[in-house]
Amino acid sequence: MKSDFKNRQDRLDRTLELLRGDRLWTASALAMEFDISKRTVLRDLQVLREQGYPIETEQGIGGGISLSGTYGVNKLMLTNEEIINLIVSLAVTESLNTPLLSNCVTSVRQKIGSAFPQKQRDNINKLRQRILIGDSASPEVLNTYNADASKFTNDISIGFFELRQVEISYRSEKGEVTERVMEPHYFLLNWPVWYVVGWDHLRQASRMFRVDRVLSSEVQKDKFQLRSKRVLLHGFEQFFKVV
Repeated sequence: MKSDFKNRQDRLDRTLELLRGDRLWTASALAMEFDISKRTVLRDLQVLREQGYPIETEQGIGGGISLSGTYGVNKLMLTNEEIINLIVSLAVTESLNTPLLSNCVTSVRQKIGSAFPQKQRDNINKLRQRILIGDSASPEVLNTYNADASKFTNDISIGFFELRQVEISYRSEKGEVTERVMEPHYFLLNWPVWYVVGWDHLRQASRMFRVDRVLSSEVQKDKFQLRSKRVLLHGFEQFFKVV
């Protein structure tokens, strides 16, 4: 059965997936797989080399096309959560516009995103859409920021990745402490301050919770479905851009 890859980049991504597998591929076999000419396959391979992928070809009986060594971060067997943390770290670095790193960070992030099987890549892309990066925090926010309490708790992380409600004890800007049950739909970073954007069952509305103001948390058994992005993020658009 022929595979229909009209978009060139999709075809290049799929070529990388095939070369990471156990089967030995030749230019002729790839041409049949994509229903394209052998010459087009060779051009695709040259494009991938120019993008930095170490593709090797060996002529003769038993020869073929391969990625050299153990190339590919999928060899590390990373979980979706670990991949997201890695991608977010690169995205944060990219957003800082550091001259020393700006030339390669974007391409590294893109290659990591495409270095996994399609099913896992789909899951990663869905999670990426729920990671939001904005500008640096304002001086007013930094004046009240508690760096020691700024890490996500394990309960909040579980709630985010598994779509489960989380009960939190939360201290407001005015110092009032309330008990909330919230649905952690999005993580938002205004460097160095992290927020959870989600549905607040107490207020029956979308809210931004600053992570360093979460005093305690407990993941619940109740799961939730992702709500409308338009409803959840309405009024918050100025704080972020999608990773």
